[in-house]
Amino acid sequence: MPNLKPMYPGIAFSPQATLAKSINESDTVIYLTSTAGLPEGPNLLTIGTDEEAETILYAVKLADSISGCTRGVEGAAKPWQAGELAGRNFTNVDYDTLAKNIAALNTSKQEAQEGKGLSTNDYTNEEKQALQDAGKTAGEAKTAAQAAGEAAKSAQSTANAAGATASAAASAAETANTKNTVQDREIETIKSAIVILQKNKLDTFQNAGFCNSICRGKNLGTAATAEQYAAISSGTFEDIFVGDYWDIGGRIFRIGGANYFLNTGLTQITKNHLVIVPDYTLYNQRMNATNTTEGGYAGSEMDKTGLEQAKQIINAAFPGHVLPINLYLTNAVTNGKVSAGAWFTREVFLMNEQMVYGGSIFTPSPGGTDDNTGLYRTDKSQLPLFQHRPNLITAVNQSGSRNSYWLRDVLSPSRFALVYYDGSAYRYTASYAHGVRPAFCIS
Repeated sequence: MPNLKPMYPGIAFSPQATLAKSINESDTVIYLTSTAGLPEGPNLLTIGTDEEAETILYAVKLADSISGCTRGVEGAAKPWQAGELAGRNFTNVDYDTLAKNIAALNTSKQEAQEGKGLSTNDYTNEEKQALQDAGKTAGEAKTAAQAAGEAAKSAQSTANAAGATASAAASAAETANTKNTVQDREIETIKSAIVILQKNKLDTFQNAGFCNSICRGKNLGTAATAEQYAAISSGTFEDIFVGDYWDIGGRIFRIGGANYFLNTGLTQITKNHLVIVPDYTLYNQRMNATNTTEGGYAGSEMDKTGLEQAKQIINAAFPGHVLPINLYLTNAVTNGKVSAGAWFTREVFLMNEQMVYGGSIFTPSPGGTDDNTGLYRTDKSQLPLFQHRPNLITAVNQSGSRNSYWLRDVLSPSRFALVYYDGSAYRYTASYAHGVRPAFCIS
C-alpha cells in the first residue's frame, strides 16, 4: 500500500487575517485577529506575502489562536510583527504533496480488495481521465501559484515606489483572491482524483491511534449523530479526535480517549468505544455516610447509590449507546490499606489517579512487597485527553467556576483520593460531599 503524505484542505478565496501579537521564531502558539477563515487543524498557515513568507503546520485551531505549530515547514522560521497578513494560501507544500501522492498511487502494484492492481491499466476510463486531468491541473496550479507570487512582488515594488494608498492595496488583495479562487478549484480537481483512488484501492488511515494522537477540541454538536456512532463502532473514528466534545443540556461531554479499555476485563471488552469525561462536575455527593473507606470503592455509598443521578444524566445524553465496562474494583480494606478486589461491570464510574495523572500520587505503595491489591487495575494509564491538555484535569464549567471531585482510590482508613478545585492532587475524608465527575464509555 502506498505511503501517502497527509493533505490538508484549503478554503475558498483564502481569506486573510493578521497577527494579533508579535511572535519570535520559536513560538508555537500564534494569536490572530480571527481564525474564522482557517480550516480546522491540522492544517497549514502562511505568514507574509512574498518570497520571505513562512508556512507553518498547526495542530489545533481555537477562537483567537492556533497552537501546536511546527514552524518553517516552508521558508525559514523567523520573528513576525503584529499586523502581518496570514492565511490558508495554496503553497508549494500542497503542490508537492498532491503530485507525490498521485505518483505513489499510480505506480503502486499492490492488489486491491476487489482484485485490481494499482497500475493505470487496471483503472476505468473515468479514473484514467481523472488522473490525467489531475496531472495537468497540478502543473497549472504550480504555474498559477508562481504567477501569483510574481504579481505580488511586482505590486509590492510599485506600492513601495509610489506610496500606494489603502485603496490600491485593497485592489491588489482582490486580484490575489481571484488567483487563489482559481487555485482552489484546481486543488479540488486534484483531490477528486485522489478520492477515486482511495475509495477503490486504499484502506482509511483513521483509527483509534490516530484519534488519540490529536487533541482538536471541536464542538461535535448538541447530540451524537448516527454517522458519529457509526464511525465509533467501526473503529475508524472518522473526523473524531480527543478533546472534541458534545454540548448537551448545557454540559460539555468531552472525548478522553479511543479504545482505552479494548481487550481488557475478565469479560473481554471487544467493542470499539470512546471514553467520555464531562468538563465539570455533575453534582456533589459524599463517598460514605461516615469517615470510613471500609468496603473499598465497590462497597462505598458512592458506587452503590451515589452515581444513580449521573447514570440518568448520561443515559439521557447518549441514549442506547453507553457501554458497560468490566473493571477490577476494590471491595475490602484492612488497617487503611486495600486488601481485596473483584471484577464488576459498570456503566458509570469514578476515575482513578492513573487515569487522571498518569501515576499514583497518594495511593499507598506496596511497602517493599509486590502485594498491593489497590494498584491492580485495567485503567492503568493516563487518558490521552489529560496527556494533551493537563489543564482539563481541573474541573471548570463554562462560566469559569471550579470544583473539587472524587477519585475512587482508597488512601487511608478514612480518606479517598481527590482532585482539588485548584488542580492539585489531594485526599479528603469520606463523609464530605465533593463533586462527581465520572467517566463512561459510548459505542
